[in-house]
Amino acid sequence: MNQSLIFGDDVTVGENTVIFTAQQQGQNINCKISFVALGELSLLQVNIHNAAMAFEQVRFDIEELTEHAIKDELFEDDGSILL
Repeated sequence: MNQSLIFGDDVTVGENTVIFTAQQQGQNINCKISFVALGELSLLQVNIHNAAMAFEQVRFDIEELTEHAIKDELFEDDGSILL
């Protein structure tokens, strides 16, 4: 894991995504994973009711994917990362 990248404990469930924050060199980066991508990782049918639980089950994998996306500079127009 990249020591300069820190993941917060914040997890917010939206309509079709789970939103979380990464911090790199003091800058917050808003990150999102779609229910579809989360379902592929967790092998669950993800919905608004179980998304937070599914996220926690595969948090390490999500953080690793996010780390790679940030390293590869795969930012959205608004500066966020979307998995």
